[in-house]
Amino acid sequence: MIAANTRDPASIIGDIHSQAQATQAPSANCCGWSEVRARPGHARYGGGSGLRRRAVRKRLAELPDGTGRTVDYIDRDLGAGEGMIPIRIKMTIKGDTIHYDFTGSHSTIASMYNSAPGATFSAVVAGMKTFFPDLPLNSGFYRMIEVTAPKNSVVSAEWPVAVTGFLMPFERS
Repeated sequence: MIAANTRDPASIIGDIHSQAQATQAPSANCCGWSEVRARPGHARYGGGSGLRRRAVRKRLAELPDGTGRTVDYIDRDLGAGEGMIPIRIKMTIKGDTIHYDFTGSHSTIASMYNSAPGATFSAVVAGMKTFFPDLPLNSGFYRMIEVTAPKNSVVSAEWPVAVTGFLMPFERS
C-alpha cells in the first residue's frame, strides 16, 4: 500500500522490504532487532511513553532559549535555469520545545528539487537526532518539534509539483 501511493513504487519496494527485515534479527527468543535496541532505552527512561516524552523535553529544556537564523541554497533549478534557490530557516528554542520556521524560502521550482512537507519534517528530525543520539525516536521526540513550512514553497511542495526524496532541500534543512 505504501509503495502504491508513491510516484515510483518499483524503486522503493526494495527499501521497504529491507527496512522491515532490519527490525528482525535471528535470536533464540525470536526477538527482533528493534526490540533489542529498545531495551536499553526502556530500562533508562521507563516503559511508559509519558516518561520517555518527559526525558526528551527535559533535555531540550536544558538548552538556552533563543533564536538563530541561517540560509542555504540549492544551486539552481535544472528545469528553469534559475540560480541560487534560498532555503531560509529560523530556529527558536523556548523552554522544552523547538520551532523551525522556513518562511521566506523560495517558492516551488520547476525541477524535482522540491521537498514535500513530510520530507521537510523528516529532515528536521534527522538533524535534531544528531544532537540527541541517545534518545529514542518516538512520538515524544516528534512532539517537541514544530515546523512551519509555507505551502507551495521549495520545502512544502504539494501535488502535482515534482518532489525528491532525500536530495537538495532535505540536505539543506
